[in-house]
Amino acid sequence: MRITNPVEQTIIAYDQIASTYSNAWFGHPSIELLDPFIERIGQRKLILDAACGPGRDTCYFMNQEITAIGIDMSKGMIIEARSRVPNGKFVQMDIRHLAFPQNCFGGIWACAVLVHIPPSEITLVLKSFYRTLENGGILFIAFHESQNSLLPEEKVSEDGRYFVAYPEQTIRQELLNSGFISITTQRQISHRSTYGNVEIAIHWLDIWARK
Repeated sequence: MRITNPVEQTIIAYDQIASTYSNAWFGHPSIELLDPFIERIGQRKLILDAACGPGRDTCYFMNQEITAIGIDMSKGMIIEARSRVPNGKFVQMDIRHLAFPQNCFGGIWACAVLVHIPPSEITLVLKSFYRTLENGGILFIAFHESQNSLLPEEKVSEDGRYFVAYPEQTIRQELLNSGFISITTQRQISHRSTYGNVEIAIHWLDIWARK
């Protein structure tokens, strides 16, 4: 199956399922990942929540007295975020072309972002992250890990969202090529989806990288 505009296709799908997605995920912050990220950023107090969805993680950062800005390409998700976190700052923005100054964030939280970015645009996203992180800043990414050690694995879900799973080495090399250093990884397996539990295991790879 040829996918000509996977990102745009996915944005449309998220606009359509924004309420369903938000109800499924808003009350389940990944504290086991958020807290180590907060510990790593230390005294750096401006965070970008890239692809913030309904604002769940932005809200968690705010509750920890960390200033966070949430961005998402889906208008539907931004509407949900502003409704659920009325005191938060949320902006509709393309993560491939961040409209922020250089070196302005102490950390970038990009949880479940790369799962929707095709291989041809990974470099664009990571370089955009690198440009807006301050020196020494921390990037967190979590993505589906391909069980094929050499090639990304692409698919489209029934609701129209494009997904891609990447081999670890592919993303590691992209991070290094974009200028990141000090890369730490860990793995998780999940059976949870927007529509409930699934039988097929979803393999996640979490990476912390430093500028």
